[in-house]
Amino acid sequence: MKLLKAEEFLSMRANDIDALPFCFQKDYLKLNKDTLILQKNNIFAPIKLSKNKFLNITQFQFPPIKNDGGMLKESEEIVFCEEAVQFISESKLAHRIIQPKNYALFKTKPEKSVSCAFGTYKVDLENKNNEQLLENMRIKYRYAIRQTQKLNVELKFGILELKPFLELHTETMDRTNAHKENHDSLTKELTALPNNSMLATVYIDNKIQCGAYIVYSKFGAYYFHAASITTQEGSAANKYLHYKIMCLMREKGVKQYDFVGARLSDISGTKLEGIQNFKKRFGSELVKGYLWKIDLDKTKCKTYDNLLKIKCKLKGTKFPIDIIDQEKNKNIVL
Repeated sequence: MKLLKAEEFLSMRANDIDALPFCFQKDYLKLNKDTLILQKNNIFAPIKLSKNKFLNITQFQFPPIKNDGGMLKESEEIVFCEEAVQFISESKLAHRIIQPKNYALFKTKPEKSVSCAFGTYKVDLENKNNEQLLENMRIKYRYAIRQTQKLNVELKFGILELKPFLELHTETMDRTNAHKENHDSLTKELTALPNNSMLATVYIDNKIQCGAYIVYSKFGAYYFHAASITTQEGSAANKYLHYKIMCLMREKGVKQYDFVGARLSDISGTKLEGIQNFKKRFGSELVKGYLWKIDLDKTKCKTYDNLLKIKCKLKGTKFPIDIIDQEKNKNIVL
């Protein structure tokens, strides 16, 4: 196994990267110059290295993937991951491998890692036409989309929509106490990734109803950021928006639409239940897998965590936890 800089990877692959996920694309790697690529033969996995005053940290940006865009079998993935953990440890690249991005769903997990079952909802775009995409949705979704089409509806795209999108995005995230994206990061991405990002909004009678921020390549489109109003008309417009984006992605040759993230534990009665019901009613398939992390230098990591807990207690703030920490003590439905 070896570690490639982004420019080394791009020079190796030349123009042969269209079939790979967005995080392997040329413009994305130019924007994210701190991305490195683990390589073993014809298998690649992007990682990022970061550090604080105490720890060096690694994060997987995507599971290992073959050079033709094919995903590994579970038996192949576990071999790669175990070797990657060993390589990162022996090369002293990091003291800790943190949870991967929530769109980076692994089929398995290294033996000594801490992990949780996790999933995502995906819609197959490659083997369906636009009408079939619509027909696979729940009947109420089809009705909402068709009714929205009859209204004075307008679909808008691009960076000029960033301000109204972010205003509505902030309101939306505040309703669920979720992370809010900032203006600068989205501006950079929309500017740097003209062929791999999309910002779309829907207006009815000149009033914004909803919006979505998507990052994509031919491998797949990923629904990263949401914005919507709470009215019945706004809810219908949001269904219309996702359907139109799926149609546009399909026309671009994108193979799948990933709603990104699904808890497999019991979320009955929570806001997450409503969010996941929204995702699955588009005729999407629930794909199950894992998120994992591992402390390579356990003593150093434990010391850091203890110091951070003391700091948080003194400041009156919460100790930061990730999805794995939230899920690992729950009963997982597999």
